[in-house]
Amino acid sequence: MSKKVTLSFDDGPNPESTHAVLDVLAAHGIKSSFFSICSKLDEPDARAAAARAVEEGHWYGSHSHYHKTPMGWMEDFNQAIAEIDLGFDALGDLATPERMYRPFGFGGVLDTRLLNPVAVQHLLDRGYRCVLWDFTPREWNNADSWVEMCLEYCDQKEWSCLALRDSEQTIGDRIDALVVGLKNNGYEIVQDFPEHVVPIANGKILLDIADYVATK
Repeated sequence: MSKKVTLSFDDGPNPESTHAVLDVLAAHGIKSSFFSICSKLDEPDARAAAARAVEEGHWYGSHSHYHKTPMGWMEDFNQAIAEIDLGFDALGDLATPERMYRPFGFGGVLDTRLLNPVAVQHLLDRGYRCVLWDFTPREWNNADSWVEMCLEYCDQKEWSCLALRDSEQTIGDRIDALVVGLKNNGYEIVQDFPEHVVPIANGKILLDIADYVATK
């Protein structure tokens, strides 16, 4: 049984780099998921890039509306409700039917900055799917090495979920190298998520989330 990798993309859409990513995915016949900074969708060219992703069979979700303060760092935890709702309002019909929310980790960090109790309850009440990730290479700090970092990480796992960024201007230059490297190493690139990165779905908490939820 081959190892699996799920590719996902955050922080877009970007009128140039999102299209570059979509070009590579289309060339390889790969379906992926995109998690938008939803306030960007007000810009027509950015929204057109998101619409192309949906039209080509990629899943589309929210990665916050304003992408400024992680929910675990909010002075008023109730602010999380507007951050979630505004994002999905902006997404509109671009959102995948099983609505997906990826919390903002301020640098891709997986800890209690991701969520707070109000956010968790709101995700449960709305029946949204909370999608985390295994590894992010922080492309903005590792422009020359992030592809190799991803390949090394995936080699340690049976099924990995990578969080990349379609907002990075240079991602189109390297994403093809990542895909080719994964395929050459025998990985199956899939659209679905491994169970261990989906702690909340369909109104239920599926995994222990204590490490991701801030408390006061």
